[in-house]
Order: sequence, then C-alpha cells, then structure tokens
Amino acid sequence: EVEQAGDRARALTEEKREMAGVLARVEAEAREMSGEHARLVSEAEQAVADADGAAEAARRAEATAADLDTTVLELQGKVEGFERAHEEARNSILAKDVVIATLTARLQAQGERNEASNDLIAGLQAK
Repeated sequence: EVEQAGDRARALTEEKREMAGVLARVEAEAREMSGEHARLVSEAEQAVADADGAAEAARRAEATAADLDTTVLELQGKVEGFERAHEEARNSILAKDVVIATLTARLQAQGERNEASNDLIAGLQAK
C-alpha cells in the first residue's frame, strides 16, 4: 500500500508538473494575446484619430473650396464690370472722335469762308 501510495504520489507529482507546464504555456499565451490585444487597441485608436484628422482636413478643404468659389464669383463680377467700363470708354472715345471730326469739318469750312472773305477784302482794297 505504501508503494502504491508512493506511485500514486509520484504520478500526481508528475501530473502536477505537467499541469504546471501547461499552465505556464497558457499564461505565456495569455500574456502574448494581451500584448496583441493592446497593440490592436492602439492601432484602432490611431486609425480613429487618423480618420478624425482626415475628416477635419476634408471640412477645411470644403471651406477653402467655398471661399474660392466666392472669390471666383467676385472676380467674374469685377471682370464683367471692367468689360462694361471698357465698352463705355470705347463708345465715349468713338463719340468724341465724331465730335472732333464734326468740329474739324466746321473749322475747315470756317477757314475756307475766312479765306474767301480775305480774298474778297483784298480784291476790294486793290480797287
């Protein structure tokens, strides 16, 4: 009986050692899984932060695009105003050219009449 109890005690001790080895491997795997979990959580948090940053950058880009659209519309309005002013100036210049041509023709006619008068006066004085 003592031998059987000794054999049984040795078997239990061996089983206890095996269980301790299994427990050590399970604990090592649990630590490894815990580290992997922590790494995955960290990566997920970083991905969320990156997504938040990208969303903010997209909002800023949309605001900048809206500002640019407004600026383009303002510039288009200024260009149209410039084109109108240019057309008005061109028309004004053309109208002044007509007035100048008319005055020049009148001055020439007046000059011709003055010459005729001078010729007549000179002719009368010569008599």
